[in-house]
Parts: sequence; structure tokens; C-alpha cells
Amino acid sequence: MMDAWKSPSEVRHSLLHAHVTFRLRMRALRDYLRLVAMGLRTRRKRDLMWDREARASMWPVFRSQFRDDWYGMTAFHNCLALNLFEDFFNKLPKAPLGVYLFENQPWEMALIHAWRTGGHGRLIGFAHSTIPFWSTRIFKDPRDLWSQGQSGRMLCPDQVAVNGPRARDALRLGGYPNDRLIDVEAVRYLKRPTVGDNTRSSDDVLLVLGEYNWDITERIIDIVRQALDIADFHGDVVFRSHPAMTLLWDHLPNGFSIDRHHTSNDALRDASIVVCGALSSVAIEALRLGKPTYLVADGRTFTSSPAEEFEPSWVLGSEGLANGLLEWRNTWRAFDSPGLSTYFWLELDLPRWRALLTGDPTPANNQRAQ
Repeated sequence: MMDAWKSPSEVRHSLLHAHVTFRLRMRALRDYLRLVAMGLRTRRKRDLMWDREARASMWPVFRSQFRDDWYGMTAFHNCLALNLFEDFFNKLPKAPLGVYLFENQPWEMALIHAWRTGGHGRLIGFAHSTIPFWSTRIFKDPRDLWSQGQSGRMLCPDQVAVNGPRARDALRLGGYPNDRLIDVEAVRYLKRPTVGDNTRSSDDVLLVLGEYNWDITERIIDIVRQALDIADFHGDVVFRSHPAMTLLWDHLPNGFSIDRHHTSNDALRDASIVVCGALSSVAIEALRLGKPTYLVADGRTFTSSPAEEFEPSWVLGSEGLANGLLEWRNTWRAFDSPGLSTYFWLELDLPRWRALLTGDPTPANNQRAQ
């Protein structure tokens, strides 16, 4: 079974930005200047944001994002990403199948465009975690996603690989056609908890997991710091930053140490209790391991979590977290791992993935929801 988790010797791993050249930067700069020119012409239509009934303009709400998208760093990054993908896929030998992580991020539009103009085959977007019903990145107007016209049509993969019945049902209810969905195993959650994962160790370790936004992360750290004083917690407090965020060392309070584990799963296994934000799906992994998990709600964001179906504990502030720490310390018990099999497909021999990658139309890969 271990061989199934190893990459074949002929597989190559590469970072896209390792292929940046001077010529490619110049092409990105050229496209950026074109984008700025289009943005200047588009800005004249800001009167379209005037609401006659409210007698107010929505322009002040969108102005900052508009400027960044058309003239700012985001605009240039998008131009660079497009040219990187085009250069990479034009040089890549024609591939019959491509798979990428599906979140409908802006860079994905560049990838889809470059993949198709490069003359490659079928493209599959893999929804690797849960799919909240409120994710507007994934749930778009069906007229944009599945329009037969070419003008203004939103770029989307040929199919979306879904990792379980809940994801499939969510996408079907959101307007995704059945023939656009294909079933695969939830590879992120395949490794099962083992005996001892949810037993209490002699050393208490509170693991604090950061979010991709520093303002939210800073609030989580501040709430934990205050809760530790209230609850008189004497264990180790370890902070692990989100992989998309650069950790600012001088922002950590005294008594916090940096997590040194290679993966988040390793860090979770050694933790006694976990605190994280509402947005991260890492809470599912913590609950799967049977760890007491507290989610810090933030009134400045949409308070919902990918893990909400697994019944985590919500806290609004330091007092709520302190009460949770005291309850855990005084009445500790092993937490039951949630039954992930009702949410995800978890076959270890990956029959669905094997069928997808080999082109074998096995029954495991047939579309089930009609």
C-alpha cells in the first residue's frame, strides 16, 4: 500500500514561477499597460453603479478593488500569471488530461485559457475539500458558466471532480449539470486516525492555526492570549501560520512558539487542543483526529465554516475560549472522530481516481445522481 503513495520516478515537480524570463516579464508588462488603458475607459461607466431608488452610488464600495484589479499589483500579477501559463502550456507536449485544484480563483481563468489555446485535452477541476453553499467563487449564474455563446462566457473546466456525495449534491443544487461532475476519492482525508491519536498526552499542547488573512489571524492570536490568562493554561502554545501567509515573527506574544512540523497533519496529531478561524478547512482534519477544536468567529467576515457540519465548538471572544479550555482541562474525554464516510469517498485503493486517470469507464466512476 505504501507504494501507492509514492510518485513514480519519471514524475517531475516544478514551480510555475521558476520559468519566468526577461522576455516573459516584458510581455506581462505589455499586457498590463493594455489593461490599464481598458480600465481607464471602463472607469467612465461608473455611473452604472448609481442606484436611483436609494439615490446613492455603490462606486465608493468597489473603488479600491476596481483600481487594484485594473491598475494595481493584482492587475500585474494576473498578467504575469496568464503569460506564465501560456508559455508553459505552449512548450508542454500535448497532454490528453489535466487536473487542477478547483476554487474558481482568478489564476484558474488564466490556466484554463492557456490550456485550451495550447491544444491540450480534457481539463478537470478537483474540488479537494468541502463546498459551502455560500461560496460565490464556485456558485455562479448558470448563464455565465454554461452559456453556449462565446461572448462574455466564463471560463470553466470540462468537468469538476467531486470528492463525496455532499459535494455532488451541493453542486447539483447550485446548477452544475450532471455530466459536468465526476466522482473521485477525497485524497486529502484518506489517512485514517490511528489508535492513540485522540488520547491525552502528559504535555498539553494548544495548537493555534492562522488564517490566510493577517487581520483575522491577529484577532485569533489576541483572543487566545487573553483566554490563556483567564483559564490559567500552563501547557505549550504553538502557532502554525497559513501556508499562504508570511509569518510576522514580532507579532507573536510571549509564550507562543512556532510550529516546526513538516505538515499540518503532523502538527494536529501532536496537539491536545486546536484553535483556528472559521474559514480554514483544516478544522475538518482536526475534528477527524478527534481533537477538541474551537473556531473563532469574526463579525467582520461571513461566520460560516467548511467544518460546520462536523459540529465544532464556536467561540466569539476570549471568555468563551477560556471556558472551553477550563471545561476541557477539568472534564477531559476522548472526542469521537466524525464519520467522514458519509461526506467523502474514502476508498484507499482509489478506484475512482484510477478510472479517471486511465480512462477506464468502471462502474465506480459512473455518474450517480440523475
